[in-house]
Amino acid sequence: MGQEGEAGQALLSARAGLAARDAVLAAADRALTDTLAAAYAAAVESIARIEAIRADIDAAAGRSPDSPAGAHDLSSLLVAKQREIADVLGDARAESEAKTAVLQQIAAQYRSASTG
Repeated sequence: MGQEGEAGQALLSARAGLAARDAVLAAADRALTDTLAAAYAAAVESIARIEAIRADIDAAAGRSPDSPAGAHDLSSLLVAKQREIADVLGDARAESEAKTAVLQQIAAQYRSASTG
């Protein structure tokens, strides 16, 4: 077999290694794309929820309460909307933390592919 056979085998081995690395990188690229798309969608959803809350508050603030009961209703609405805002922020924080963990895993895949 000689040197030519050994060189051919080395070339085949190198190609297989590159193909495996390319597969890992392609999987990491897909995961990154999916993660970023999901993060963007979650951010858009959070913004839409906050905007809906703002619209509710603006609509309620536009009506002046003409009685103590009306003022109480407005106060109750504002407290409820504050809770909704806290829920939106909590959901956004949880989503952000989940995506951060996924991005750290993807970064590890890229690092292992570049050093392996």
